[in-house]
Amino acid sequence: MAFINSILSIFTQKRLAQIDFFKANPIKVQRDTLQELLTLAANTEYGRKYHFNTILTAEQYRERLPIVHYEDIRDLVLRTMEGQNNLLWPEEIKWFAKSSGTTDAKSKFIPVSPSVLENCHFRGGKDVIAIFNRLYPEAQVFSGKTLALGGSSEVSKSNSHCQYGDLSAIMISNTPFWANMMKTPDSSIMLMSNWEEKIEKICETTIKEDVRCLAGVPSWFLTVIHKILEKTGISNRRLYSEIAKRKIPRREKRSGSRHSDFYEKTNNHSDYIIEHYKQGENMTQIARALCMDYNTVKSVIEDAKDKKLIEEKRDCDIELEKERKAAKAIADVYMGMDKKPDVKEIAKLFRVDVSRLYYAIGKVKMGDAT
Repeated sequence: MAFINSILSIFTQKRLAQIDFFKANPIKVQRDTLQELLTLAANTEYGRKYHFNTILTAEQYRERLPIVHYEDIRDLVLRTMEGQNNLLWPEEIKWFAKSSGTTDAKSKFIPVSPSVLENCHFRGGKDVIAIFNRLYPEAQVFSGKTLALGGSSEVSKSNSHCQYGDLSAIMISNTPFWANMMKTPDSSIMLMSNWEEKIEKICETTIKEDVRCLAGVPSWFLTVIHKILEKTGISNRRLYSEIAKRKIPRREKRSGSRHSDFYEKTNNHSDYIIEHYKQGENMTQIARALCMDYNTVKSVIEDAKDKKLIEEKRDCDIELEKERKAAKAIADVYMGMDKKPDVKEIAKLFRVDVSRLYYAIGKVKMGDAT
């Protein structure tokens, strides 16, 4: 154990020195990073449009580049997905992270370049290991396996060289072989699209392994752990007892949690999803509470609507739509005023959510700009 930690210390010394420098010089590092990104993207279509090559300060960057919404760059993203290069970033981009879809009820596709994978996501993981090893040099985490949970991906219909899906699936698909040797289960299981089947396979594999670390969306692990306890016959009381023996701190269970109360009454995910959707919760809230992929929750809701188990539009959906229209109408009037009053006061006066009103005003501003 000490040997593994010593090896890690040798390989992470340089990076830890860089992290210490970032902490001591945050403003300089951010300015240098901005200039590096502007220089790299200067000859892209987007970079030429806003003359990246002449931007020398953060102030010039703020003044020259408008705040944009996804809709404003959607065409550039779709063209990139079709195989065109040098639009937003100089590298060839084959991977796109797919969002849940809160813009025009459609999913957003976020370009994931090789540089982003290496210098952001993978480096972030390495930094966590480096900092953890520095803080806890005697820890036994690295003597076992890491249980990794991820989503799934699929090939684009318009370009066979392009794939999109959950960011976790993109990272798993691009993880170097030596890192996979320290993980469980096999990547073929981690990337399965059927959530229920994936959970079963993960549990079957994990039970046989010495797992010391969890890597993935925290809420998803609740479902996996619950399933493992069910398969092994180990009770929560025994699990907590083992945790206490090892003096591992854990958060106290919140009292009055209707999510946990309901989950104890039923193991049927579909019933849970439908019940809480009827109660007015949105799909993102349900997915987080149930430790499930958003798209799985969405498919259950859509299936329930087709079977007439729930209404096509709930009362809260109708009210939300009314509030959005009200915010849009207020934003239109607001932008036409010469002397603009305080947005928070307007929101309070018309009983509109202030963040929704700010968003509506931003949308109107972008419409004026274009």
